[in-house]
Amino acid sequence: MKSVVFHPLANQELVDAATYYQEQRQGLGLEYLEEVEIESFI
Repeated sequence: MKSVVFHPLANQELVDAATYYQEQRQGLGLEYLEEVEIESFI
């Protein structure tokens, strides 16, 4: 399995996006983060 390291600014963008999605619909931000995690390890 490969290791993925996000640049600090990219990591903040990821957190911001997840927060936005979570505000749109409960649970959506978590789903987004799960998908990013899955895709990062393919």
